[in-house]
Amino acid sequence: TIVYLCGRVRFSGFEQRLQSAGVQVRTVEIYDTVALDYPDEAVLARLSGRPVEAVLLYSAKAATAMQALAGRPALAELFRKTCFFALSGRIAAALETVASEQLRVAPEPSEEALLELLRTSP
Repeated sequence: TIVYLCGRVRFSGFEQRLQSAGVQVRTVEIYDTVALDYPDEAVLARLSGRPVEAVLLYSAKAATAMQALAGRPALAELFRKTCFFALSGRIAAALETVASEQLRVAPEPSEEALLELLRTSP
């Protein structure tokens, strides 16, 4: 038996793969993911009203939230030319309205691969 310390919101594939391999998993939720909703003015101030060049996306939830943020009329111009870097295809799929030329997907789901993709992108 192993103990898996995790968040309440998580991708269940990891636990399922362990159980399929015959490993008994005990999950212990130690944190939660809570969505925040900042007013447009707060986001504009945080970004100094300047366009965003790149966004790193580590989860489908973050991608969905980012898409909603970039879709706000008051913020849309800040993200018009943004390149989105996703850790995996599953995460990239959550960006339903982002044009493919603005989206890059890491060749493997690791932070090292994601950062290398960022480093080598034009």
